[in-house]
Amino acid sequence: NCENITTISIPNTVKKIDDSAFRDCKSLKELILPSELTYIGSLAFQWNSFSKITIPAKVEYIGEYAFYDCVGVTTLTLGSSVGYIADNAFWSCSNLKTIYCKPNMPPDIYYYSSSSASFPFNSGMKIYVPRSSYDSYMESDALHEGAGQAYLDSHHSKDNWFSYENYIVPYSFE
Repeated sequence: NCENITTISIPNTVKKIDDSAFRDCKSLKELILPSELTYIGSLAFQWNSFSKITIPAKVEYIGEYAFYDCVGVTTLTLGSSVGYIADNAFWSCSNLKTIYCKPNMPPDIYYYSSSSASFPFNSGMKIYVPRSSYDSYMESDALHEGAGQAYLDSHHSKDNWFSYENYIVPYSFE
């Protein structure tokens, strides 16, 4: 709740950002996350003002509501090690239009049929995934067609990307 902070420089030795660490720092305009970071907790950066987010290559976990309601964000880059994106992690980032999702293995993302707000992202943006992994992101629809309750019980899964199938585009990352 440090409403007047505009820039934060987090040392590269930091590996974990705990829950609510920079929540409600509404003037925060620039965010450079440390290269050694592996974990971003729930609500860690909720209600901030930056325009782009780059998740470092070593981050494996992004918690619930981690970047919720960061309405200024237009571009998101997910590092290659992201394996888990919790529900509502980037929800209500209403200006988010472009996501570069670098993991070769689709990260586990949340899905719950009774509330579209449970998805980690809004709808309507372009999600660029590695060209060589495009089929891995898309195979989910066929895996769960008609799976019924067993599917609904597996809320976190790499196979939930089918919900974004109209937004996913193969891309060649450098």
